[in-house]
Amino acid sequence: GAHQVIDIFRDTTDVFIVGILDDNPSKRDKTIMGYNILGGIDKIEDLFAENIFTHLIVAVSGNIKFRKSIYNRCQEIGIPLINAIDKSCTIRSNVTIGQGNVICGNTYIGSFTQIGDNNFISASTSIDHHNIWHSHISIGPSCSTSGLVEIKSGCRLGMGVLFEPDIVIEENCTIASGATITSSISCNTLIRVKSSLRRSVIE
Repeated sequence: GAHQVIDIFRDTTDVFIVGILDDNPSKRDKTIMGYNILGGIDKIEDLFAENIFTHLIVAVSGNIKFRKSIYNRCQEIGIPLINAIDKSCTIRSNVTIGQGNVICGNTYIGSFTQIGDNNFISASTSIDHHNIWHSHISIGPSCSTSGLVEIKSGCRLGMGVLFEPDIVIEENCTIASGATITSSISCNTLIRVKSSLRRSVIE
């Protein structure tokens, strides 16, 4: 995740990366792409108080619970979160995007779409017009939604998930790679794909 975020910021002139936090003790005093690992997550408040950094972004993609916990902690402390949006992305008119989002390369966001906070949107995603994506969502590459799709907070999507128009995915759903979603899904649903039958199974 850190590699992806650093790569997004590599050509920017208005963002200066000062370091990385990582709870893995084996990574202490090491660097990633030339940037120092400054310690564990427990140093967030002290480093912010010392004016070492002004904004933060969560680079972890797969662990939604962890992403949300860091986001909530930053909200309590008063640390602003920055967006990392790759320069290759296409963002159409009247789109609103919250804070703390990672939006990777070649993503398309259609007109009048609303993106919440602290989402990790992997490369080559296509989000069509009038979508509403809430917060703390993490998705794999090459997912594609039609118009008028709403994805609520805490959802995890694999690679290449496709959505028909005008459906709602309720909170905390997990959808496996390759699924095609044709109707709305209730909270806490797991969608598996049986590749041998090439169909989705709802649990």
